[in-house]
Amino acid sequence: MVPPSLQEGLAEELVKRCASQLAEALDFMHSRALVHRDVKLDNVLLFDRECRRVKLGGFGLTRMQGSAVGAMSGTLPYAPPELCLLEGSDTLELDSSLDVWAFAVLLFCLCTGCFPWAVAASSDPQFEDFCIWQSGTEGHGVPASWRIFGSGVLEMFRRLLTLDPDRRSPAIEVQKYLSLPWVMAPSAREPAPSSSQSPLTGSTGESLGGTRGWEAAGGGDGIPVPSANALAPCR
Repeated sequence: MVPPSLQEGLAEELVKRCASQLAEALDFMHSRALVHRDVKLDNVLLFDRECRRVKLGGFGLTRMQGSAVGAMSGTLPYAPPELCLLEGSDTLELDSSLDVWAFAVLLFCLCTGCFPWAVAASSDPQFEDFCIWQSGTEGHGVPASWRIFGSGVLEMFRRLLTLDPDRRSPAIEVQKYLSLPWVMAPSAREPAPSSSQSPLTGSTGESLGGTRGWEAAGGGDGIPVPSANALAPCR
């Protein structure tokens, strides 16, 4: 799917095609008061390598908005901070904003080949840096792992990843940013520490996602995007 020499995610044109179609899928679900709850790379199905036909799968956790959910048994980079804060018998009322957060993290992964953080909690230094930037604290610029993005798409991410779930923008708003450049040329980026990011593909250039997600959806010729297990937080 991605040449093995490429260490920074998919080509921008492919990411935008995925973003547009996934946003429409989420908008369709949310308009019917459904929350997917499992938006991640493993559940994105491609039917061609140019990403002209992209589908969202993995509906086993889908529930109606307003349903109560408890604390997670483990942490995932896609989980929003309000879900990561739950402990013991705490519950949270499901809302489409949970999907929006996971969708934004997924887009970051497609663009960079890595996660923005390991967990959306204050214990994670990369998430903490993001929160400081989000809050507009004076003297704190764009975090290193976000410096590849242009100002327009940074604004998009800030709106999709608003810490207050009640103020998070809907997924379909991504389409307003498709005409803007997303990833800046290296020469135009702010200096950042060198890092070793996990690529979206293995040494053969084949998808690491396997076929389990597609088989669970009923079989066919879908090409799952790489598994989240292939990625690590950006450094």
